[in-house]
Amino acid sequence: MTTPRAATAGTAATAALLVAAVLAPAVPAAASAPAPSGHRPAPGAPLAPTPYMGWNTYFGLGAPTEKDVRSVADFLVDSGLKKSGYDIVWLDGGWQADTPRDSAGRLTAHAGRFPSGIPALVDHLHRMGLKAGIYTDAGTYDDGKSCGLGSRGHYAEDAQQFADWKVDAIKVDFLCGIAEKADPEPAFKEFGEAVRATGRPMLLNLCNPLTDDWGVPHTPAQDAHNSYRFGPGLADSWRTGTDVAFGTPSENQWPNVLRNMDANMAHPEAQSPGHYNDPDYLIPMRPMKDGTPELTAEESTTQLVMWALMGSPLVIGSDPRTLPQAMIDTLRNPEIIGVDQDPLAVQGVRVASDATGDVYSKVLDGAGHRAAALLNRSDRTAKLTVRFADAGLTGPVHVRDLRARADRGVHSGSYTVEVPAHGTAFLKLDGE
Repeated sequence: MTTPRAATAGTAATAALLVAAVLAPAVPAAASAPAPSGHRPAPGAPLAPTPYMGWNTYFGLGAPTEKDVRSVADFLVDSGLKKSGYDIVWLDGGWQADTPRDSAGRLTAHAGRFPSGIPALVDHLHRMGLKAGIYTDAGTYDDGKSCGLGSRGHYAEDAQQFADWKVDAIKVDFLCGIAEKADPEPAFKEFGEAVRATGRPMLLNLCNPLTDDWGVPHTPAQDAHNSYRFGPGLADSWRTGTDVAFGTPSENQWPNVLRNMDANMAHPEAQSPGHYNDPDYLIPMRPMKDGTPELTAEESTTQLVMWALMGSPLVIGSDPRTLPQAMIDTLRNPEIIGVDQDPLAVQGVRVASDATGDVYSKVLDGAGHRAAALLNRSDRTAKLTVRFADAGLTGPVHVRDLRARADRGVHSGSYTVEVPAHGTAFLKLDGE
């Protein structure tokens, strides 16, 4: 196994195939809207033809409560985040009772935290025009030592229970699977088959977070960086690395954002419409104990930009109720979201690099359309340049600043812009 940064560099040959796509005119693809909750898409059609969007409880709430989940759901609607596409409300671990199964072996919610029960919450979210996600683990429950609940031995029953509750998305973790030194692929395959057997369309996100960062001996087959091999055939998305941050907001998380981004960049060929590499959740400006943000506004925007450039699922992990209005506005920026939601669902690739940072290009729908991200990895403001030939463009190129939502004129050969430390310039390039 290699470090994520080394793995990204080591896949230059593979990335070159994606760059070759950059160098050719993009073939328009028909966009299709996500299927309404509870309605089955046409056979073979992806549940999420463009990357899904929403909010997850883990990084913002920890063990969630029904009261807080309903409050955040209200905020998603009132703030406009739902209108911008963030429409899945996803329960992570902690929704279950301390003894997660009742005497009949059925999963049960924590009565104190979810007094109305999960079906009532799901119905409430659906009435708001939102979708509902839930969490389990593909390993064997070990009385809470490694995971709060485990579905091994109950795959069919749990999948059917989630379907009966009218859940729209399932995150299946592998914490107890890691503890029992199991291989994730066969477990995820069996769970995915159980989900499909229910007949209800439910997004499936595979979450094996085991990497060398854990310091736990494991085989290559057990490593999260291996998920790209089997994920596309089993699920709608699959984690490509460990958690992007600690559960509690902590200092010095910017390097971990870059780590997860680099790991996710390693295998762009695994991604296609309906099947997405998942670098973990967005964690904009989570407040630490002293009130200062874990990531600065610029770092938080950079994470959003790079996730959009990669065509990743955009799932907010922070408690959105704590975010300043300027960050809400950034999360809602339709031009950034538009790159993420491009119907080709191509993952952007790195096309240039130096000691200061990198330039990435993503093919967009329509001939001569590209998105370019200029990432400043350094700790000081720097000028970065995108050469249009690196993005597969010739002739005069119209440049638009997607973050500022402003045109920057027509240029030949290249475009140079000043980028703040840990920041990005995010551009739309229209050429030949």
